[in-house]
Amino acid sequence: MNENQKPGAQLIALKQWERQIGVNPVTTWRWRKKGWLQTINICGRVYVSEQSIREFLARAEAGEFAQHHKAPVAAAAA
Repeated sequence: MNENQKPGAQLIALKQWERQIGVNPVTTWRWRKKGWLQTINICGRVYVSEQSIREFLARAEAGEFAQHHKAPVAAAAA
């Protein structure tokens, strides 16, 4: 840590990060459940480290989480 960096600056509240990237809390809950995103619980508050974010983004960019998109099929008119 350099002298200009605040202690704890490498942690960000999960809710704050969700707002920054524009995802729903349910989405990050799924990512955590699947083991894709590592979080830290401190006194009941959930945080994510900058390192964990970098690892998650690197894995996402590498296509590790990619799945075939299944577009819904419109039901036939009655």
